[in-house]
Amino acid sequence: MSKFESVWIIDDDNIHQFFATKSLNHLKITDHILPFLDGDLALNTIQKMIIDKVELPDVIFLDINMPKMDGWEFMDEFSKIAGGITKKILIFIVSSSIADADRDRAKSYPSVTDFLIKPILPDTLKMAFGL
Repeated sequence: MSKFESVWIIDDDNIHQFFATKSLNHLKITDHILPFLDGDLALNTIQKMIIDKVELPDVIFLDINMPKMDGWEFMDEFSKIAGGITKKILIFIVSSSIADADRDRAKSYPSVTDFLIKPILPDTLKMAFGL
């Protein structure tokens, strides 16, 4: 099974973070999970990592409905700096929404790998990573 060095979970919902973390640990996909409660803090961390030349995460699970900076705002800002990032980061938009408009919007971002429905359980991860 493929292992990722670092996986980020950007979501203001502690329950979702718990289930996603438990699922990632169950499948032994990574040993390093970093949770963020809002997109703003995660984006600032990415920008600092770029400046400091620190290895960026391999995978980001990004909720779209969050206060302060939601997932769409995060993607808008990330898109502005994505051209300067040479590493391929797998970004999964994560939501409880089943609206086609949200799926279509996610597909409009070249950096987005896929759109996943909450909760992130082992079967969801297996499907996302082709395991």
